[in-house]
Amino acid sequence: MTRYIARRLLQSVVLILLIVTAVFFIFQMMPGDISVMFIQPGIPPEAREALIERLGLNRPAPERYVEYVRGLASFNLGTAFPTATFRGGRPVSEIIAERLPRTFLLFALVVIVNYTIGFMLGKRIAWRRGRWFEYAATVVGVTLLNVFTPVAALFVLWVFALRLQLFPFGGWQEYAVWRPFIERGLTSNDVFVPMLGTAFLFIAWTLLLLRATRDIDRRRIRQAARVAGVALYAAGAAFWWQRAGTAVLAADVLRHMTLPLVTLVTIGFAGPMLVMRDSMLETMREDFVLTARAKGLRDRIVRDRHAARTALLPIATSFALAVALVVDGALITETLFSWPGMGHALLRSVIEQNFPVTMGVVLVLAAAVLVAHLVVDILYAAIDPRIRHE
Repeated sequence: MTRYIARRLLQSVVLILLIVTAVFFIFQMMPGDISVMFIQPGIPPEAREALIERLGLNRPAPERYVEYVRGLASFNLGTAFPTATFRGGRPVSEIIAERLPRTFLLFALVVIVNYTIGFMLGKRIAWRRGRWFEYAATVVGVTLLNVFTPVAALFVLWVFALRLQLFPFGGWQEYAVWRPFIERGLTSNDVFVPMLGTAFLFIAWTLLLLRATRDIDRRRIRQAARVAGVALYAAGAAFWWQRAGTAVLAADVLRHMTLPLVTLVTIGFAGPMLVMRDSMLETMREDFVLTARAKGLRDRIVRDRHAARTALLPIATSFALAVALVVDGALITETLFSWPGMGHALLRSVIEQNFPVTMGVVLVLAAAVLVAHLVVDILYAAIDPRIRHE
């Protein structure tokens, strides 16, 4: 397994270099003079030459490429061109560090909620095949799966933001709420990073809770214990945020994040649900499931511990693909809901031909996709003991 992980890491590094090389030289072949495009013609010649030298625009493309690749070893992604969106020539790493937590929080919650709902519904409709619940869930899931994302987003905005006025049209903050904290030097990462930590601790707590209560035979007692555990965590998290003094900011972020989250979950849970359903139907025909039933084990144990665990393999594969589709989803969703994350940065940098920002965002997104595939490959062996990587 160690040799396999090392080999996959080496392959990932090679793929990232190929992606960086392709994007770099594609931008070099684009028409127009970059030094004229991004530097105001009215500035003094000395300042102009100094800015050109600072941005590295006076050196040939191969030399800039070698320097850029060398800088990747120290996580130096260069300096953004001073365009309308990225003013001031900020370091690309600073732009990514500011926007990455926003995208990661939104789409991590989307993927987790989608796959949780899809897994739970998929295994249940497969286990109850032929009943009305299966037909209803399948029809609704297939219908929602084919809804075009911009259409769903515009419909949600029209209903909940325009007509009912329950949520804001877009953005991620209400400036009047944030202003006193910004004046004290608070940044968005001071809120988004703790929110990410709270979310992942909740996932870990939930998994431990499910494992601790799975042997309780009585359904009502088991469900009551799980609800009490979730309520305990929620109370503790609320107390911590209140003590930290940023609970109002976290609530404001959640309010702005509700509409994009609801939109993506509504049209996205059906994919994992249908994959889990088909995988469960195939697994239920296996001999080990029939043997477990013949032993007289309860249906819940046969379903959850025998059939569902093996049926998770296709779900793990689709999870890796879902991380890859985050790039596409981020471009559309963050633009429609004015959520200033990585997708918004990628779109604006391409439109403004801001080469360093595009390179940095593509590099980070490519690394995220490759890491997701590596994690899924490792999880395969944990989910199914029959799988071994030589």
